[in-house]
Amino acid sequence: MILLPSFPVRARSRSLPVIRTLDTPAAPPHGRFHPKCSVPSFRSFALQSHIHADDITAQEAVGLMLAFYRHVRAPEGLLEGDGDVLQVEWGVYECGETELFHFELSRHFTEAGREDDNRESKFTIGLHYRPTFTLRAIQGGEHWCWSHSDVDAFREDIRASEVYQAVATLPPAEVALEWNPV
Repeated sequence: MILLPSFPVRARSRSLPVIRTLDTPAAPPHGRFHPKCSVPSFRSFALQSHIHADDITAQEAVGLMLAFYRHVRAPEGLLEGDGDVLQVEWGVYECGETELFHFELSRHFTEAGREDDNRESKFTIGLHYRPTFTLRAIQGGEHWCWSHSDVDAFREDIRASEVYQAVATLPPAEVALEWNPV
């Protein structure tokens, strides 16, 4: 019989979420990536930051997405001015027979020199919540970040928003990571 050392196990309480700090990797895991590889690139980046991408709060999602935008660059060949931009949007949406409150961060890519329908795509981190009275009272909206130099102002706009105050540490019912052509 082999005895393994025992380690203390800490259970996560649903009433009081654990707030984790973001440890940005010292060196980006991939200097550049193709937009189609957004989901695995983001998962890798999150793990290097000691966070599992499928178990995050809005606070962690904002920190990770902004760090991912800063440190992991999209490939050459995107439009110069607005080929790699960020968006945050929120609101109550119909999902089949169910209503959900969505807080979504997206990174939009637009390839230069292509005139076809496949030149635009986006990577989205979607945090979905069961609508509460508080969440229903928040009017849907969006904010955009058009350049890497505007990331700090974008972060401050998000943090100051009513929606962020409501969902920052609230555990989502579902986290969805996806990349799609637009």
